[in-house]
Amino acid sequence: MPWTLEHCPANEEWSKSFATEAEAVTELRKHICDSCMTGKFEYVDTEQPDGVGVEVHKAPNPESSYDLLSTPCGCEYELREDEQ
Repeated sequence: MPWTLEHCPANEEWSKSFATEAEAVTELRKHICDSCMTGKFEYVDTEQPDGVGVEVHKAPNPESSYDLLSTPCGCEYELREDEQ
């Protein structure tokens, strides 16, 4: 079945179609930053003097669409299996 990967922010919307989920995941990985791929996400912490903290999570499985879409970068995307 075909798959569609969409970039969802309103000002930068686009979508691409792929024959397989694996092809869509390969494209999705191109849009996930190194911090997300290693599980070290930076965030603003208002209780810290410098205002920046690092939150460490388990690194995502690079073959898992669910893991990649669950990262801060990945949450900007939607992946769906299209009906034929």
